[in-house]
Parts: sequence; C-alpha cells; structure tokens
Amino acid sequence: MLLHRITLEACALAQLKYYSPNNKELSDSLLYFQDFKVNCCQSALADFNYIDTGCIGPIRRPLEIDLDSCFVNLHLRDPRDGLNSMFFSWTKTHGGIKKSIRDEWLSWGIDKFVISFSDDYFERYEKYLNHFIGHPGVNLLKYEDMVDNFDSWFTSFVQPFQLSSEDINGLSKQLSDQVDPKNAKPNTHIRKITPGDFRNNLKPETIDTLNQKFGHILSALDYL
Repeated sequence: MLLHRITLEACALAQLKYYSPNNKELSDSLLYFQDFKVNCCQSALADFNYIDTGCIGPIRRPLEIDLDSCFVNLHLRDPRDGLNSMFFSWTKTHGGIKKSIRDEWLSWGIDKFVISFSDDYFERYEKYLNHFIGHPGVNLLKYEDMVDNFDSWFTSFVQPFQLSSEDINGLSKQLSDQVDPKNAKPNTHIRKITPGDFRNNLKPETIDTLNQKFGHILSALDYL
C-alpha cells in the first residue's frame, strides 16, 4: 500500500485526479479504477483509454497501453523475491482467499508454490521487458532501491508530479519509515522488507530452477 499512499499524497499536492483500485470506498465511484485479472485485460484497457487526464494505479499486471500518450512509473522487484513474498502473503495475510486454499498451499510448501506460480510471473515480466522497458516514457524503478536508498528512489517516483522540493522532502520524511526493516513484522503485510529473502527460504535446487527460467530477465534487470 506504500505506492498507493505516495501516489495519493502526490496527486493531492499536484491537484490531479487519482484513479485507483484502492479507491473502492470513495464516494466518487468514478475515481475507482477496477483492478483486473488475466482474463479481463481488454476491459481494463478500455477503462484506461477512457480516462483523458489524471493518474491511474497501481496496476498490478502489465497492461499494454499506448506508451506514447502517457508517462509510466514501472516499479519492479526481483521476481524470485516476488514469488517468495507471494507465498507468505497468500497463505497468511492476503484477503479474499479461502482457508481451504491457504491450507492446500501451505501443505505444498514454499518451493512447490513458487514453481507452480512461476509461469504466470514469467509471462508478466516478459511483457514488462518487451513492451515497457527502454521506452522513453517509462521510468523504471526497483523495490531494492526503495529499501536501500529511499530518498533517491522517492525523488524519481514523484518526478512526473512536478512537486516542489519542499513537498518532496516533506513526503519523503513522512513515509520513509514504511521501508525500514526494523518495522517489519511476521504474519503481517510488511513481513520482511530486506531484499534477497528468497535465499533464506528456498531450496538451492528451486533457486537454480528460477535462475534458469528467469535468466535473461534477471540479467536485463541487473539481478544477476
């Protein structure tokens, strides 16, 4: 939710309308941008194209939009850490998942879980690599930089909002504690902040499988 909170604050300061799946409870339903699953990308794309001005996000899957007509903050994470984190989130804290399904995933164990969901993750990152990365209208940001150098990462993230230095510094100080590893708590949404946690939880052979599968993606994003 940190990216949502930053965007919400930045849009308010920049006086931009903010369309987000996290705005579901707002009285103005027009500012609710429906998040989407794999099978309804076309519907989400139509909704995206219907909006003339403002900020839309976070969009959790690659939506192949016209990059010449907008500016995109693309925030990525080492996919091995993403899959590792997804196991703990989906089996413990993420809403809308039945207990029977959580229990089944827990019975699999983390290694079977990440391998089972790696195809979907791979397809996402392939689209990021092929459609977004390298385009002049795309600002590539990384989770790891957010944790290790928050001020620099934050300045880059809010670049398109054209905020004053005073506003940028104020927001950065207000929100920086959200990525402090000391504030991580087991069995919560902020379970483990430090990058590279997959090495602590996955078997060596599982890591080897992911390295082979995501090899060119990890290389392109400087994760190898």
